[in-house]
Amino acid sequence: MAYIKELDKPATLNAGVFVIRGRDEYTSNLYMYHYLAAPFLLDYADEQATGGTIKHLNQNVLVSFPVPMPSVAEQEKVGHFFSAVNDLITLHQ
Repeated sequence: MAYIKELDKPATLNAGVFVIRGRDEYTSNLYMYHYLAAPFLLDYADEQATGGTIKHLNQNVLVSFPVPMPSVAEQEKVGHFFSAVNDLITLHQ
């Protein structure tokens, strides 16, 4: 999983790669990244993946997964909080 804030050039995606972003001013992409990177969702996605040697995740699995959406101000706080925690963990490794 990756969080890409901005691209300086056009990009394409390969099969099996999803772009997830908010559609309006009521969604923080940073919040979405941290929520979707949470271990419980990664475990769920792993359980739902199908295939033999190489597992694939159907887009409908992600589309149907509920995401709590607090106010955008709270989303921003949560997103920045988890970014700071991740930065602190990286600093101490």
